[in-house]
Amino acid sequence: MKRLNIFYIIIFSLLIAVINISDNNEKGVKMKKLDNFKWTPRWVTYMGCMESCMKYHNIDINSEWLYGISGMAFALNISPDLCPSGPTAWKTEPIAKLCLNAGIDMDYVLGFKNNADFKDKQKEAYEKVKKAIDENNPCFGWELEIPEFYIIHGYDDIGYYYSGVMCEKGKGPKPWQELGDTGIGSVEAYIIKKGTPKEIKKAIKEALEIAIEISQSPTKWIFPNYKGGLKGYDIWIDALQTDKKKTGFGAAYNTAVWSECRNYAVSFLKLAKEKLYSTSI
Repeated sequence: MKRLNIFYIIIFSLLIAVINISDNNEKGVKMKKLDNFKWTPRWVTYMGCMESCMKYHNIDINSEWLYGISGMAFALNISPDLCPSGPTAWKTEPIAKLCLNAGIDMDYVLGFKNNADFKDKQKEAYEKVKKAIDENNPCFGWELEIPEFYIIHGYDDIGYYYSGVMCEKGKGPKPWQELGDTGIGSVEAYIIKKGTPKEIKKAIKEALEIAIEISQSPTKWIFPNYKGGLKGYDIWIDALQTDKKKTGFGAAYNTAVWSECRNYAVSFLKLAKEKLYSTSI
C-alpha cells in the first residue's frame, strides 16, 4: 500500500511539472539573450557599456581611443561638496554623439518620472530593447541596479536581464515597469548598431573641440552648482583644503572616475599622434 501511495505521489508530481512547463511555454517566459555579450568594467560605466557593445559587434577599438574621440577622456564635472553624482550629473549628449565616430549607430529612449509620458517611455524602452536583441544588437541602460549604467543582455515577458556594477555575473529579470521608477527618475535605454567610423583627423578634431567646450562649463551641458575644466579643479582643491569631511566616498569616487579619464587622455594623445603621422605618410 505504501509503495502504491508513493507511486501516486510521483505521478502527481510529474503531472504538476508538465503543467507548469506548459504554462511557461504558453506565457513565453523563456529568456531571449545575446550570447557572448559581456560587461566591460570601467569607472565611467557609460563608457564601459559602450565599449562592451562595440566589442560585441567586433569593432576594432581600444579603450583609450574610445575615451579620447568621445571627449570623455578630457571631461570633468565637480560640485563644491564633491558629490559622487559629479561623473553622471551633467548632460552627456556631446559624448554620446561623438561615440558614433568610433563606428556605431545609436538609438535611444529617454524619459523622466515627472513627465506625463513616463509610462509610455518605459514601454517604448522595453519594446525597443526587445526588438534590438531579436535583431542581435546589444543594449544598455541606466540604473537597472544602482545609479550607474548596465549592459542589457536579455529579456523575457517580465523585463530585463543585465550585468554591471554589483551584479557582474548577471541579474534579472527586472520588471520593465520599474526602469526609471526611482528617486532619480530617469528612464534611459540605448541600442547600439554597427556603423561607419569617421575619418581619423575629423574624429580627433571634433573630440578636442568638445573637450574645450565642456571645460568652459556651458549651461547647456553643465548643471548649476557644478563646474568643469580649471574651475572644477579649483573647486575640488578648495573642498579638500577647507573641509576634511569631504575626503570620504564622494572625493574617492570622483578621484577614481576622473583619474581613469585623465589616464586615457594621455594614452589617446599619444595614439592620436601615431595615427595622424601614419595617415599623413
